[in-house]
Parts: sequence; C-alpha cells; structure tokens
Amino acid sequence: MDKQFLKIENAAKLIDVSPWTIRKWIKERNLPSYRFGGGVRIRESYLSAYATVMPGKKSIAEIQNIP
Repeated sequence: MDKQFLKIENAAKLIDVSPWTIRKWIKERNLPSYRFGGGVRIRESYLSAYATVMPGKKSIAEIQNIP
C-alpha cells in the first residue's frame, strides 16, 4: 500500500484544484486525512482514487470500506 502523504497544498496542485476544495472534501468526510507533522496530510493513493470518483458521488471511504 502507498505510504506517501501530501500536504493540502501539494495535493491540490497534483489534481489541479484549489486547496479550499481539498479542505472541503476533508470537512465533508469524503477524503480521509491525518493530522501529524504540524498539519493535515492526505495519503496520495486516497487522493488519486477520490479524484477519479469525483465529488457528489460516493466517497473514497465508502469505496474502499475505510472506517
């Protein structure tokens, strides 16, 4: 499993959305995130999977059965 974690700003650049969009997805509990290293981090594999699902549809947590 991928263990690469991204800062919100880097995640946003990677999929060409604003950092606010990433924060919104996290707040809506559609995109799992972790708090460490002085900020919020997103697992790269979750981000790429969610980016293919797109907002308004099932969250990545539902797809991968993440608690």
